[in-house]
Amino acid sequence: MSDIIKLYRIKQYNMHIFNTNSLEIFDIVLVRFPEDRTSNFIRKFCNSNFSHGIIYLGNNSFVEAFKPIVTLFSSQRYYFDDLENLVVLRLCPESKEHFDIAKAEICLRSLTYNNYSDDILTAIRKRNISETIIKDFKNTNKWFGSVVCSSLITLPYYAGGIDISKNDEPYYANFGDIENDNRFVDVTSNVLHEYSGLLPENTFDYFSLETTGSILEKQAGCALKLNQVVEDIFIELKANKDNYQDIRIEESDLKFSNWEDIFPYLTRWFYTQKGKEIDNKVYNEIVKSEYYNLWFEESHINEFIFFPINHFEKNINGFCLKDQPIDFFRSIKQSMEETLIKIIQDEDNMAKTYITAPCKTFHVLLNMYNNFEDQLRTSISHYNGIIDLKENSDCL
Repeated sequence: MSDIIKLYRIKQYNMHIFNTNSLEIFDIVLVRFPEDRTSNFIRKFCNSNFSHGIIYLGNNSFVEAFKPIVTLFSSQRYYFDDLENLVVLRLCPESKEHFDIAKAEICLRSLTYNNYSDDILTAIRKRNISETIIKDFKNTNKWFGSVVCSSLITLPYYAGGIDISKNDEPYYANFGDIENDNRFVDVTSNVLHEYSGLLPENTFDYFSLETTGSILEKQAGCALKLNQVVEDIFIELKANKDNYQDIRIEESDLKFSNWEDIFPYLTRWFYTQKGKEIDNKVYNEIVKSEYYNLWFEESHINEFIFFPINHFEKNINGFCLKDQPIDFFRSIKQSMEETLIKIIQDEDNMAKTYITAPCKTFHVLLNMYNNFEDQLRTSISHYNGIIDLKENSDCL
């Protein structure tokens, strides 16, 4: 879900920002941190100018992996003082013909809340990743394990038919392989443009590595806690599976990537005592972490965005919605519409699961999707009204 920026307490900057109209899904951003010792080590090991990778998921959302977990951020969340320490790469048109974006997107979305791990970084360096993890990935395009930032690029591209490693080992491909792959072209100047003007206060210099407090960061924080709960459940079940005669555990079961791996087991074990115990553990963490309530809170923190008609003529530190061009409202509306499509899909999938196994975990998540869908529909109706008003008024 795209992170939507605040529009108040605005400051002036000279910088480069993403042109969201020019970004394409699976664009790659490679960056380096010149003064950082770890960055220098990674660049030397990879024989690359870069040490960190980010990938564009679409709808203004990038995916990246920093310790301790994979997270998303909005293309509108950051700016860059200059372009000296980054490059944006895009698959060339000829190679796109052989790239299955649908398969790649499924793979990337399945990685969006995996844990980050230094252990996997070491395993990549020593080329000793578990053969079980490798076999499962090649059979299913699903990565059961922790990741590093390069994994978010190399694994989805492989799932879509582009092997950056060129030897059927995408999990060992590094930044040198990405940077020097002639199937990618440099589109930095197309997707980042110079800007001198007003930006929201909660827009940050990317290289500062500041915590932004965004909804997407909060979701990742909740997912980290849920990952620990589910991973602990899997470890306990594997160690004591002979003690649970009422649930079926196959040899191939209990492979962990992130907390949503528990879903099929909640369905399978719903009518058992152990299944209900597990359901309670997961549900309680969802409630305790307030994962289910994040978008409700966000809409009321950012009423300016979610209820624009109610704030249309307010002047906040020199910024007034009424004075913004019509394309400003069209852009936000489009982002909300794209988010709504994804939420409806998630809601439909969860509803089908809930019918099969009406447990607490599925129930609270279904309510979350229902509530956010209603909020998005309300907000979109606000933007439709404003756009209609601006299209039919000479004064706005």
